[in-house]
Amino acid sequence: MKKRDPIKTLLRIRDIRERQARGRLAVQHQEQAKAETALERRQRAYMERDVPARELSPAQLRVLSLQGIRSLELLNDAARALDEERLRTERVRDAWSRTANALRSAQRLDERREIDAAVSARKASDKALDELVLTLREPKRGKRS
Repeated sequence: MKKRDPIKTLLRIRDIRERQARGRLAVQHQEQAKAETALERRQRAYMERDVPARELSPAQLRVLSLQGIRSLELLNDAARALDEERLRTERVRDAWSRTANALRSAQRLDERREIDAAVSARKASDKALDELVLTLREPKRGKRS
């Protein structure tokens, strides 16, 4: 059975998590954009309300007042929803950032491990070469001229 490299496995897992977090961030940006669009639509609707051109009866005045209150409530709801989406976006962005940092950390660990392995291999090679040179220089025992 093939021995698994724990660092490579960690790298794959963190890469998958980072891509998932990036996907969640993209979805959250879309949700925030929808909330911004909804707020803009509510603001336009509020600003485009009809202004009475003549005197109003008390009943008409009451209806207009209630419509204005409801429009303002809808506008406030849309603004609150946008604020909540911005907070969610910030939390998702922070989560993605932490995940991306974990991935970079694992990548640096893998790079460091490869460098250490190369240095160890180089040292072993140098030591073997030194021993070979010493062996070749050593006078042959048992042969005396």
